[in-house]
Amino acid sequence: MTHSTATAESTTKQPVRAHKPLVLRYVLRLAVLGLGLATLLSFFGSYKYALDLFSHFRVHFLIASAVAALLLIVIRDRAAAVVAMLVFLGNAIGLWPQQTAGTADAATATRTLNLVTFNIWASNTDIDDVAAYLLETDADIIVLQEYWLQTKKLKRLLKARYPWQTDCKKVSYCDIALFSKEPWTKTGIVKPGSVRPPTLWAKFGTGDTAYTIASVHFDRPPSLRHKRQLNSMASWIGSQPGQVILAGDFNATPWSHAMTDFRQRAGLKIVPGYRPTWPAHLLFAQLPIDHVLVSSGITSVSAARGRFAGSDHRPVQVVLSLP
Repeated sequence: MTHSTATAESTTKQPVRAHKPLVLRYVLRLAVLGLGLATLLSFFGSYKYALDLFSHFRVHFLIASAVAALLLIVIRDRAAAVVAMLVFLGNAIGLWPQQTAGTADAATATRTLNLVTFNIWASNTDIDDVAAYLLETDADIIVLQEYWLQTKKLKRLLKARYPWQTDCKKVSYCDIALFSKEPWTKTGIVKPGSVRPPTLWAKFGTGDTAYTIASVHFDRPPSLRHKRQLNSMASWIGSQPGQVILAGDFNATPWSHAMTDFRQRAGLKIVPGYRPTWPAHLLFAQLPIDHVLVSSGITSVSAARGRFAGSDHRPVQVVLSLP
């Protein structure tokens, strides 16, 4: 009697154990379906600008599809695992075609420039830590975006090491600042508008050694304003003589259609490396949207993401080899 009861109990429990992997299978299949659809849409950003928003999350789709494929293999759902691997492959292909700046050895570079770009965040109240970080970098030139709060204090804290200081705050909706150890020959502002992002630029050197540094802060996608600003900036870059360095907050990942098209139009290459910068307070789900782009004659010696300094962005520091 006891034996038959135990047998009956074990029989009733078997459907429960079988039910769990079945639910997991359906959940994973739905996840793969969603990832596949988002991945597919990300490749149509050149036809519909709003769809380019999906492309910014290709690294996340890549990781998620890899995890889904492994779990599907474990539960022996081979067909769905194949689909997950195809989604993984699609995102890998989307991340692959990057036209990056060439690299140079620090030992052989004859003329280098240490540059920091940092969106310090309009709501950042820890200006002392911002100044401390910037002084730690000992950069030759610093460009800042969202330069709104406590600007007089920041100027004062940096004045001894960076005597050359300029910003575009006198122009409405312009939030850029530039600090330099060495003097520039000329500075200017590209006034922001419906098709122009806020931009501050400075020219350094003379003759064949001259170069232009511009800092920019683009609007957020998927608005058409973002696209128009990229197109306008590409035209402006094309009008500048000599070597150009463009640094700032692009609000776009390097592999997106928006950035790929912009680089081709402007004739610039991005400093290589994967450096997630936003949102700075999250450990995961960060996007690399702060960049340094350079003309073909300039190469990259090193590049790194800076430490947290009170902003919702992380800074980017690069060392460039100038011709």
